Amino acid sequence: MKQPVVRKRLLPPQGLNQSQAKAGVQSITDRSLGQVLTVEGVLDAQKYGSLLRARGLVGLRGAGKSFDGLYYVKSVTHTLEMGKYKQSFVLTREGLGTTVPVVKV
Repeated sequence: MKQPVVRKRLLPPQGLNQSQAKAGVQSITDRSLGQVLTVEGVLDAQKYGSLLRARGLVGLRGAGKSFDGLYYVKSVTHTLEMGKYKQSFVLTREGLGTTVPVVKV
């Protein structure tokens, strides 16, 4: 059986060498990190009425229009004492400004 004829054409360079391209991508990444919000807090799980779980979404309200909205629950640490149950948490999201019109209760 005869092998098919394959033609290859090299594309002209696009103006950046490898190190310039890497530097440009790193610059975009560095700028985007400045727009990430992180929230740390502690809640009384008995008063909250539910368990906060890592890797889920939670609504945050009462922090102002720039910070209200949905956040990703990055981590939760549970602290149990006699008659007390507290959760320390870290929330994160991209950018400022509310992400939803109303944060549900």
